[in-house]
Amino acid sequence: MARISRHELKTDEFVSGMDAAYEYYLQHQKTIWIVAGVVLAVVLAGWGVWHWRTVRRQHAQAILASGMQIYHAPLSTAASAAPGQTLYPNAKARALAALPKLETAARYSGRTGRIAAYYVALAQLDAGQTAAGLAGLRALRQGSDPNLAALARAALANYHVSQGQNAQAAADLRQIIAHSAPAYPKAVALLELARLESHTQPAQAVALYRQLMQTYPQGQIAQTAAQEIKKLQP
Repeated sequence: MARISRHELKTDEFVSGMDAAYEYYLQHQKTIWIVAGVVLAVVLAGWGVWHWRTVRRQHAQAILASGMQIYHAPLSTAASAAPGQTLYPNAKARALAALPKLETAARYSGRTGRIAAYYVALAQLDAGQTAAGLAGLRALRQGSDPNLAALARAALANYHVSQGQNAQAAADLRQIIAHSAPAYPKAVALLELARLESHTQPAQAVALYRQLMQTYPQGQIAQTAAQEIKKLQP
């Protein structure tokens, strides 16, 4: 009997395996193509969703940037403006011009939509739509984004100061201090609170300024606090 070498045996096994695989393919080719099609569809769908979300996010960011550009545009009283830049007669007119774009951007989900909602609330306050603006800021104040919550509290504090509601403004600032965020640092909130308290409670203001000097001994914060103490205690 002829002997089969190890190499020939391995070759025969490989060929037999290929024959078996081909036979399996012939018997199940319809199922295999269906499965392959499903896998391809899932991959393409995943890519499509990612691409759609990317394009949608970029579109939202572009609308928000356009609205913010209008909201921060100079007023007609500005000393200078960039060539071709639109000037607005007052803050109300500027806010009304910015609102359509900001409201459109706010309808998008994600962080871009939340930032747009913050600017919508600011523009509504400037436009005289006080109830809607305050409601928007209060909603953001309770939201999960700590930076937007701090900014919303600061905006509410500014509004309360403009209405002579200093006690409520102080409460807003204390909330920022208790829940500090990078967008509105604790040092800034303490400084604003001290300035607010200096009108009615100078001793409390001095204590806050001293706290700032101890906590932030280096830099502009400490210098500003020292200067304010001199004004209250000449």
